[in-house]
Amino acid sequence: MRKLLLAAVLPGLLLGYSAKSQGEVIGVHRIAGNVFMLGNNVAALVGKDGVLLVKGQDADEPILSALKSLTDKPVRYVIETQCDELGSGPPHHASATIVAHENVRRRFAMRKCGNDTAVLPDLTFDSQLTLHFDDEEARIIKLPTGHSDNDSIVYFKNANVVATGDAFEADLLMGYVKSAGGNMLGVTEELRRIVALVPADAKIIPGSGPEASISDVRTAIKTLDEMRDAVAVLVAKGKTLQQLKDLDVLSPWAAMISPPLTRDIYLKFFWDCLTGPPDPKFQL
Repeated sequence: MRKLLLAAVLPGLLLGYSAKSQGEVIGVHRIAGNVFMLGNNVAALVGKDGVLLVKGQDADEPILSALKSLTDKPVRYVIETQCDELGSGPPHHASATIVAHENVRRRFAMRKCGNDTAVLPDLTFDSQLTLHFDDEEARIIKLPTGHSDNDSIVYFKNANVVATGDAFEADLLMGYVKSAGGNMLGVTEELRRIVALVPADAKIIPGSGPEASISDVRTAIKTLDEMRDAVAVLVAKGKTLQQLKDLDVLSPWAAMISPPLTRDIYLKFFWDCLTGPPDPKFQL
């Protein structure tokens, strides 16, 4: 996850703000209403009822210090949008209820995701769960299998803000996580689901990178579909993976591919998912 330095707008004030802890400056950016983006793209709903965090186990001490600059209310809910977030940060307040899709908890229980420092979800759901919190309607919605088999988004209806987790990242094209049950061919289906679920003018807190829009999601869909089709045409003609590498088939999209991912990595992503079944070792 990437640290993000952003200007901040505190509620009701047109002021720049940053919180500093342990030598690190953390951005605090108000997206809309009482929804903020903190540091490495942790979303926070802050109000009189307390705090609801999305990607909350990414909230390290500098981010928690930034949160304290906004409120002294306790963290009431921590929503994890996929299993890779489990164990990526310190445990949270004992009073916070941790929410995630049921596959997140199942994967951790089977030692197929997360790590031993994780705090497991207290509350799980199948397809959708709605939390009514601080006069906001937070809809937690499971996405199709793509980046993983347990990705969810959180849509704050009144603020018209969606936190996508790592199903969409604003600073790089999306890939998939084999160990989390993902499939590269489903990545754009996740993105299409996001476009279908939320209004066209919704603001997006992505898994990484700056605040984004539905237009950015549509651009990612178009790019990934074009890349997939370029690979699929040659696979259908019987070309080998090495031949595709020699042809540098993904070179037209070089400008869209950012480190640490490379054209060869994306080529292998598509090749594996076009030519074989999902790896049973990572399936639930």
